[in-house]
Order: sequence, then structure tokens, then C-alpha cells
Amino acid sequence: MKARQMGSAALFMVMIAGCSSVGPNFKRPLTPHPSTYSTHDSKILPAAVDMPAQELIIGQGLDKAWWHMFKSSAIDSIVQQTLHNNPGLKAAYYALAEAQERVAVSKGARQPQVNMTTDVGRSRYG
Repeated sequence: MKARQMGSAALFMVMIAGCSSVGPNFKRPLTPHPSTYSTHDSKILPAAVDMPAQELIIGQGLDKAWWHMFKSSAIDSIVQQTLHNNPGLKAAYYALAEAQERVAVSKGARQPQVNMTTDVGRSRYG
């Protein structure tokens, strides 16, 4: 029993010692110190080989059909097939639509309501 405890303690110490060392050749990376900060809302990203430069506009969202930006009919076809044949996405879409309708119904119950009824009848006495 004591040998088992000593073995566990030794293993624990080896594991802790392994966490503290980073290697003999470790050099701390340099922290960038920019000379100025940009106040522009866009940033030009470096271009890949034979590609135009990309422009990132901060705060501008992506189009819902963002894959059209690649101008690839293969990607368009794959995404359309995936969206059309994915029962999980269809179920999520219909669950979202149902939840939105339930919210609309619950909001309607809090609104003022007017009820009106009419009745026409004929009675015979005598």
C-alpha cells in the first residue's frame, strides 16, 4: 500500500515538473508596438498570389448567402443541395417559424379585445 502511494506521489511530481518547463531554447515572442493606430473603418488585407486585395469593413455584416462571394457554381450547387436535403435544417427552420408564431399569439393575448354577438329569433305565444 505504501509503495503504491509513493508511486502515485512520484508520478504526480513528474507530471507537475513537466508542466513548468517550456524547453531550453524557448524565447518569448516579441510584443508588437505599433507606431500609430488607425481610425479608419476598413482595413486592406494582403492579397494572395494572383488575387486582388481584400477589404475588411469593420461593422459590416455578411450577406445571408455569403458563399456566392466565391463565384463558384460548384460551391453554390453543394450549398443548395445541403440546404434542400438537410432534414435537421428544415426542422430547425419550422421550429423557428412555430416559435415566432407562438410569440405573436402570446403578444396578441395581451392586447385589448372586443367581442360582439348577435342573435335573431322568433317566438310564438299563445
